[in-house]
Amino acid sequence: MTVYVNDIETKIFQGATAQDAARRFSTDTGTPLSPGQLYDSWGNIIAPDSPMTEGRRIYTVRPR
Repeated sequence: MTVYVNDIETKIFQGATAQDAARRFSTDTGTPLSPGQLYDSWGNIIAPDSPMTEGRRIYTVRPR
């Protein structure tokens, strides 16, 4: 399934969590994954085990 991490299209497996998506993003882009919070598209902190759905957007830094 396709989700967006920091507005970058990221392919993840069905049933993946926000942490799984962040890890895939880090691996695909070569960007080190910081141990900080994850955020939804409204800037709310989300749990690392938050389920991902098709098209969901998450961020490793608080979006503006």
